[in-house]
Amino acid sequence: MQRGVMGQSSENSDTAGTMISALVRGEDAAIQYVSNDMMYMMQNAGSMSTGELTASAIQLQVEVASLQVDMQMKMSVVTSSKDAIETLMKNQ
Repeated sequence: MQRGVMGQSSENSDTAGTMISALVRGEDAAIQYVSNDMMYMMQNAGSMSTGELTASAIQLQVEVASLQVDMQMKMSVVTSSKDAIETLMKNQ
């Protein structure tokens, strides 16, 4: 079976898909931002003073922790919503 190159997705009026897509794009951008900061710090660590290196490491740790907390909160909401729906379906 031959497969063609995928093009841009067509616009639809379903807001659930666009909301989820926007959420995923936001998470991807946040992860990319932290990754870029880490790469910058690794590449420039040799030219940084001890104070600059310490400040950069602390800032990176705060960014990573913030990203983890954000992801954990979103996963908690998804899990509780899923559990609530399962409970409703069992009670029907």
